[in-house]
Amino acid sequence: MASKKIVKVSNDVVSNVAPMLNNVGVGVGMKVIFADVKVKGMSMQKQDKPLSNKVNSDNNAEKGTALVTVKKYPESFCKPITNAGQGVYQVYKNFGIVVGNHFAIPITNYPKFEQSLKEAISKFNLTVSTLRDAVQNGSLADIAKAQQGDLLNVSESLTVEDIDSTFGVFPKVWKNLNCDGIASAMSILGEDILSQVDESHAKHIAEVKEISEKAGAKRIAEEVSKVMKEAKESCAKADIKGVQWKTLIMHIQKAIDTLPNFNVTDNKVIDELLIEMKEKIGNVKEYELKNDEIKRKELATSADEIASKFANMFE
Repeated sequence: MASKKIVKVSNDVVSNVAPMLNNVGVGVGMKVIFADVKVKGMSMQKQDKPLSNKVNSDNNAEKGTALVTVKKYPESFCKPITNAGQGVYQVYKNFGIVVGNHFAIPITNYPKFEQSLKEAISKFNLTVSTLRDAVQNGSLADIAKAQQGDLLNVSESLTVEDIDSTFGVFPKVWKNLNCDGIASAMSILGEDILSQVDESHAKHIAEVKEISEKAGAKRIAEEVSKVMKEAKESCAKADIKGVQWKTLIMHIQKAIDTLPNFNVTDNKVIDELLIEMKEKIGNVKEYELKNDEIKRKELATSADEIASKFANMFE
């Protein structure tokens, strides 16, 4: 490495970024795009108070001791929607860095993020469409009646209008602060107010950059730690199969290829550590790990050293 200096990064990533001015965000050094998403749905179960009261009464228990919940709709329709909604959030987690209440998507990741998000939303819409069809053709009511018997409350039956007005995925991209609306507003401000706004704006951008750097560094360190732990544990096993070595190498290579994208503020120390990671473990071969104990020990040692260096950034 060119330098052995370690820059300390705080463990305490700020959890609440200052409110985005005029409903827009900032790109940190033009390397990230801030994005959010909201997945709307409805509760698939409810507490049945009369049934809860009856259970308590029949068992001589105080009111509220037993709380009975019943499913409002068949799980065969509800679970796929829930899973698809989580899949939308997972796209943001996979491709972005959590910065306060937002996701910072590195620009390098953005094309793949956009495609994956489109696929996840399409899957969500498909599961909702299946539920909608079941409401329209009456099959949802038939299944609910068969499953829930006398517990079914017909007055709470789901309608097509309920589905259309409730379910949805609402992604949002926060655009750069240098927009026409802000420029126009700034032009009519007095010089004193203008300088205050400029100062506040600069401070806000600096804060977001600092938070993004910490969040990006933490994301990188966590991913490195996970892969290095897998490498060390694999090298310690005596009966590991060839396909497992292949999987480990794939995980190492994926980390080497993707983690630089999350160094959104070009932290030189992180760059150097990632280069060291690539040099020390980036060229390991499956057959070497399978047949050579010395190579396995070298990988375990290198993995331990790299994980320790990244961990030291957060001490």
